[in-house]
Amino acid sequence: MHTRALVWCLLALIAAEAALRAEHGPGALFNSRCRACHTFGGGDLIGPDLKGVTDRHPREWLRRWIASSQTLVRAGDPAAVALFDRFRHFPMPDQSFAAGELETLLDYFAGGGPIAEAKRNRRAEQAGPAEIAFGGALFTGARVPASGGAPCLSCHAVAGHAIGGSLGPDLTHAYSKYQDRRLAAVLLRGCFPRLPDASSRASLTDDEVFAVKAFLRSVDPGQRSLATARRGVRH
Repeated sequence: MHTRALVWCLLALIAAEAALRAEHGPGALFNSRCRACHTFGGGDLIGPDLKGVTDRHPREWLRRWIASSQTLVRAGDPAAVALFDRFRHFPMPDQSFAAGELETLLDYFAGGGPIAEAKRNRRAEQAGPAEIAFGGALFTGARVPASGGAPCLSCHAVAGHAIGGSLGPDLTHAYSKYQDRRLAAVLLRGCFPRLPDASSRASLTDDEVFAVKAFLRSVDPGQRSLATARRGVRH
């Protein structure tokens, strides 16, 4: 198998992995394990509002509280007793998680939780001209991403723009192929050539991901044809 084919296979695996995480990631974990008793930014419910919880309590304390709140209460832990009293002695049930799930959930809370996720999941058709232009500048390298990574154009091309690299696939039809959330997941994960180092969380910020996604939608012929057809139906 040629080197380029191997690279394309690797990129496809990365995209599939990112899309899977988007569908079964920390947001789904929050919904299934926390939302019945907690909000994130909506005020107290049966339990406390979880917005800012990782700022209010150390992580080690949170791990112990989530595993067994009553163990901390019986031990006389001041923060645990205060929470127990505040919520009328309604005990939080003991929780267990698969390996890595709890840390993922705490990272999710620290990163803004459902509020930040909703921002990341904003659909590309809601982008304004300035956001699309920003995405185009990031794609071509006219603007450098916050991570300092290389532009998309170094490995990818899109129709109607300067000739890009050929290491990765042409992205002219990327929006039609992946659709909104899956494309955002791929962009958030990043292609390995754009990552400054292997330990980086992502090569693009949430705002940069949205802008590049909006740009790719704007250059996708399939999306332009769809928009034209919809205008025709309305008229």
